[in-house]
Amino acid sequence: MRHPFLREIQKLKAMVFGYTLFSIAGYESNRDFAMWCDRWWRARHPYLSARSKPNSKWFDLLKGAWPRDPWRRDLKKDFPALRVVEDNPLWTVLAWEDSDTADMFIQRVRMNGLPLFPFSEKGMEALCGCPDWTRLAYLVALLRTRDMQYLIHRLWLRKNFSCYVKLVCLTTPCCACSSELYRRLHELYLLGQLGKVDRWPMNLQAFNEALERHKLLWGILERKNWLHEWDAFGVTMLWHVMADLQLITSRLDQGPNDCPRGILQRVRSTLTKHSETLIKLID
Repeated sequence: MRHPFLREIQKLKAMVFGYTLFSIAGYESNRDFAMWCDRWWRARHPYLSARSKPNSKWFDLLKGAWPRDPWRRDLKKDFPALRVVEDNPLWTVLAWEDSDTADMFIQRVRMNGLPLFPFSEKGMEALCGCPDWTRLAYLVALLRTRDMQYLIHRLWLRKNFSCYVKLVCLTTPCCACSSELYRRLHELYLLGQLGKVDRWPMNLQAFNEALERHKLLWGILERKNWLHEWDAFGVTMLWHVMADLQLITSRLDQGPNDCPRGILQRVRSTLTKHSETLIKLID
């Protein structure tokens, strides 16, 4: 019997696929996006006549329905970012039913050619210093493994994973399917598959309220001229602020000011490490 959560993971995967394409298109409305998709398809197939209304399959894609071939094949060919979505290990990691698979998986992970063991703060910063949904699979796998080699990794993630997930869910493409991602992670949490996670929201309402609090903090930082867009820089800035909230709050209380140079340097250094870190699985 096919487990219901497998259908949910497939829907989540399709939504990330769709909203990645939505981001590439650069439009704000679903209709404009669908019309852009139709123009792309006609450019590939000039013999097709123009449609008065966009094809409904583009709207369905944003709701979690996979495009069929040849559309899917050609989309991945023209937009490599979509291939990254389909090949990301998150979908597999979310589907595991036991920790034994996580043990084998995490042994295969290489970060710039090196295994994740032993633990180091610099290693964890390189792995997840910038909240990025494409890295989420490795964090979930570390939480799901029971290999004692990774105990300190799990203790570090116990303090930081909840904030990481929330920030991922505030950025493209997961901001469009944050509820679906939270539900699957929460299922794993309730099953004990993630171990103990500090400040983990115990229901969807609490999760959404936490996202709103993060948005409020974002607004404060934006007014203080510390950040400007929901991009990699902005979300990494918020990640650093959340890690040292008491210190940052004392600086914010001083009145309107630009971001302190030390914090800027830390954020830029984190982004550099993130971009220079290649993660892959060995056979």
